[in-house]
Amino acid sequence: MSSNTAIPQLCRHPIPTVQKFSSSSLYPIKAMELISRANLHAFFLFLLVSAPAFSRASAIATAPETSEDGDEAQQSKEPSYLQRFLSQMQYSPRAAMDCNQFPKVCHAEDSPGRHCCTNRCVNLRHDNLNCGHCGIKCEYGEACCHGRCVNTNYDQKNCGGCHRKCKKGSPCQYGMCSYA
Repeated sequence: MSSNTAIPQLCRHPIPTVQKFSSSSLYPIKAMELISRANLHAFFLFLLVSAPAFSRASAIATAPETSEDGDEAQQSKEPSYLQRFLSQMQYSPRAAMDCNQFPKVCHAEDSPGRHCCTNRCVNLRHDNLNCGHCGIKCEYGEACCHGRCVNTNYDQKNCGGCHRKCKKGSPCQYGMCSYA
């Protein structure tokens, strides 16, 4: 090679080319989108089918607790968080019925509560938006236990949640008994 032919090759810049994509080259991307959509639909279908099973499985009967004065705690089963969440999602023929107009709707067995507040059936003993009476809202950090708003971080009888008593001499701090 002569030096004359090497110089033009060094100075020559490659011309950028635009690669054209055909619809067949996008096939793998579209296929991945379809697969992920199918998985998403299958997942939601699984949740929809398994939701009633989870709500039934979480309803475990427990022995009634006794309070300080020896009275038994509330006899009716208290719904778990999962049951309350799923009951809001499930279709109910009574949902269209107005509890202000038909107050006995709230007395049904699977009703969330026996009292009608702002056209909703609620449990006044455990509803944070209607604690003890309709419209009484618990503040941030409080929970409705037995119809009273309590701070579960420091309450001796409801430490970390309703009905969780600390032993005598162990204080309730940050929702835990004897934290230190």
